[in-house]
Amino acid sequence: MWWMASLRRSRMKGDQITRKYLQNTKQVYKDFCKLYSNLEGARKFINEIPIELLPEYREIIFAENEKEKSVSTHAFDLLITIILSSFISLCLPKELCSAILFLSMVSLVSLCFIIFMHTSIESINKHRLLDFLERYDISSKRRKVSRRKYN
Repeated sequence: MWWMASLRRSRMKGDQITRKYLQNTKQVYKDFCKLYSNLEGARKFINEIPIELLPEYREIIFAENEKEKSVSTHAFDLLITIILSSFISLCLPKELCSAILFLSMVSLVSLCFIIFMHTSIESINKHRLLDFLERYDISSKRRKVSRRKYN
């Protein structure tokens, strides 16, 4: 794929990740996120990472993933707060105000549904790729034997 080739050119010399590249953790994670759409290509990419840099690469990916989870949690909490305040505002006696708040709440919920549907497949692929990276056996440069099979 064209983006895999450009991804490799942008950060690797001789199909290898360098320590200099690993210093920019946000870029490493951003590039990792681009691999979600092609799991087989992502697995081949992980196989190409030098053994001595793989633990550091893993550490960066999992640390950045935890940061992203905390940001998502805060955004979800904010969304719940907005929805709850809309429900409370609906109890106001002014019918016009209530109707406007109700319509805004419906549009907000529909927007959340659209976002969820768009990211659900990407989220599944992300989970599979993170699981693959976690189970990867560094000593033999192969995936550990697992009961799960990923296609």
